[in-house]
Amino acid sequence: MSGTARGGTTRAGYGGGVSDVVPPKPGGKGRPTPKRNQARAARAAAPAPKTRKEAVQRQRAEARAARAAMRSGDDRVLPAAMRGPERAAVRDAIDSRLSLGWLALPGLGLNLTSFFIANETARALLANLGFVLFTMLVFDMVVAVRRVRRVLAHRFPNGTEIKRGKLYRYGAARNIQFRRTRFPSPRVQIGADVIGSAPGTAK
Repeated sequence: MSGTARGGTTRAGYGGGVSDVVPPKPGGKGRPTPKRNQARAARAAAPAPKTRKEAVQRQRAEARAARAAMRSGDDRVLPAAMRGPERAAVRDAIDSRLSLGWLALPGLGLNLTSFFIANETARALLANLGFVLFTMLVFDMVVAVRRVRRVLAHRFPNGTEIKRGKLYRYGAARNIQFRRTRFPSPRVQIGADVIGSAPGTAK
């Protein structure tokens, strides 16, 4: 029995039965389209916390993970002022040396304290000691900037995208920080060869 075509649908009978055969659309996916609720379920994120305690625990866990990623120097989570291979090279240059920059705060404290001491001898002693620390700090800063220049010249012989002045200031600011408080955390040890080794491999 021959069938009749209605709107692109062919009806053909076999053994008295009738069946509808719909040809596939050109360029079709070849699979059924998922229902709307199934698509939403596939795109759904992690379930919302059920209790306030669970929400607080999740927030603390996410904050700890973010801090750990930032301390490790992951560019994806670092602030814009700390991103990039050039700044990572500056950090390696500073962190690989025994810096005296941490003397900046004690020297400033001695100078400020000398103004509040009535004894002339003690005041002069503190002022002179503060001047000595300041002189040591300036000398150490010059050595640190020269080291940064050498590391940048070795790792980026064709120049850097960031202006050298900004990188030098970034290194100077890191140089006066205590090693334990530096952010991101140092990834190289003191005395590591950061000039002759490949970036990120110095130990």
